Amino acid sequence: MFNRIDHVEVVVHDLAKSIEFYTEKLGFCVLSRSNLNSSFFNEAVMLGQNDIKIELLSTHNSGSNLPPQVNYGIRLAALSVTCMRKVLDKLAHQGVHPVWGPRVIGDAIRAEICDFEGNLIELRQQQENCVE
Repeated sequence: MFNRIDHVEVVVHDLAKSIEFYTEKLGFCVLSRSNLNSSFFNEAVMLGQNDIKIELLSTHNSGSNLPPQVNYGIRLAALSVTCMRKVLDKLAHQGVHPVWGPRVIGDAIRAEICDFEGNLIELRQQQENCVE
């Protein structure tokens, strides 16, 4: 059902400085940038190096008064799935439903679920990967 951890998501205070750190100091490259239509986030920047991906998220709120759903730092791990629809159908039969999604963001179909403690887990499918 799951292939691997797709990426780690990090909510950052300063997107430009974070991009600079990951690219210039750690050798990541910018894979994509997406404006988000979200009440919490402005932009997502996917960085990559070999099979490692880190997604940086900038928030609307530059201060420390973030909503309870958002904290600065690592936000969640994302699991790569082969076919979003099949995974969500299987999870629904087990009583697990998406917090949001699925929806297309950048080059992927994404949805988020929660574990029993409320920790977020993103499911991510490359659009070209779904074989029915």
